[in-house]
Amino acid sequence: MQEVDKIKQKIVKKATVFETGGFKPEYTSTESWIGKVYLLKPFPLRPQPTRDDYPVWDGGGLTREMEVEILELERSGIIESYYDITENQYGHKLGGYPSFCQPGVYFGDNFEFVFQIASDDKARLNIVDSGTMYFAKNAITGEWIFYCDFY
Repeated sequence: MQEVDKIKQKIVKKATVFETGGFKPEYTSTESWIGKVYLLKPFPLRPQPTRDDYPVWDGGGLTREMEVEILELERSGIIESYYDITENQYGHKLGGYPSFCQPGVYFGDNFEFVFQIASDDKARLNIVDSGTMYFAKNAITGEWIFYCDFY
C-alpha cells in the first residue's frame, strides 16, 4: 500500500467544504449563506475546512504519468478502482479540485480553480439539471472565468 499512499500524497489538495442542514443558523455577520438573494430562500452554510480532495478521474487534475501509475495499480490488483483510494468533494467548496459532471473541461492557461457552487436539495437550489457552477482565476491577469455543467 506504500505505492497507493505515494500517489495519494502527490495529488491530494485541501478544500473547505460548505454543508447545508443539520444545524440552526446563528445569524452572525461571519455566517455563510447560500440563496440569500431575491428569488431563493436563504439557507445557512457550515464550513468544514481542510478535507482531502482528489480530482475526478476524467475531469482534469491528473497528469498522464499519474493516470498510468494508477492504471498499473489496477492492472496488478493492488487496487480495484481509482475511486477505492480517493474521494472527491462534490458539493459547495472552496479550493481542492473542480467536480465536473462532464469530462474534457479546461479553464485555460494559467487559470486555477477557486470554488464551486453545487445544486443542493436542502437549500432548494437546482443549477439547470443537478449541475454545478465553477469559478477559476487567472494567476497572471487576475481575470475570472465562470463555467457551468450539468447532467
